[in-house]
Amino acid sequence: MTNSMAGTPAAPVRRRGRPPGKRDGEARRERLLEAAIRLIGERGLAAATTRAIAEAAGMTQAMVHYSFPGKQALLDAVLERVHAATRQALQEATREAPDLDAALAALAEAYWRHVRADRALQKVQYELTLAALHPNGDAALARRQYQGYVAMLGEVLAEAAGTSRDDADLQCLAGTAVALMDGLILQLLAGEDEDAVKARLDTGLALLRGTLVETKG
Repeated sequence: MTNSMAGTPAAPVRRRGRPPGKRDGEARRERLLEAAIRLIGERGLAAATTRAIAEAAGMTQAMVHYSFPGKQALLDAVLERVHAATRQALQEATREAPDLDAALAALAEAYWRHVRADRALQKVQYELTLAALHPNGDAALARRQYQGYVAMLGEVLAEAAGTSRDDADLQCLAGTAVALMDGLILQLLAGEDEDAVKARLDTGLALLRGTLVETKG
């Protein structure tokens, strides 16, 4: 088709809502993920419809479907984003740890800062985990989430200890540490005094370090 006035090809018509390129598509996904995390953290999972997420991101609902094959795919990506943020915090905390004992202490402090910095993000994690365990949800997603946390923690502890990441004692220690933090985060979200929860974290850390000494012995 040509422009009858100028005799030059007319500019192609872009369909409304269709991503024009890979870079724009990635940026769109990022905006939608951030909007979903913010919405779930502030108003809960039930309020996070695709329409509400699109509005929070300043997009049309069609944009959501162009970026994700379905709402569950979007929620899966949100949970992976939460997981990635935790992994980064743990890896950075232990980068300079000289040994396993120091790594445990650094992990506890770093994760406590991570939790306090964004409590809404922790709510998002629990909302999505419980949704995944619902009969109509994806239980495998919740299982992968916690297996991932334990494996991630076990990996950074093994690196600090200079041993294999498959060490059974370290994997048990990692799983116990995840359970400890899970309980303390829920106490904090439930309104417990922050100083009291931090004191319990210190007590839990001391117990873990004592177990570590016994295991070495």
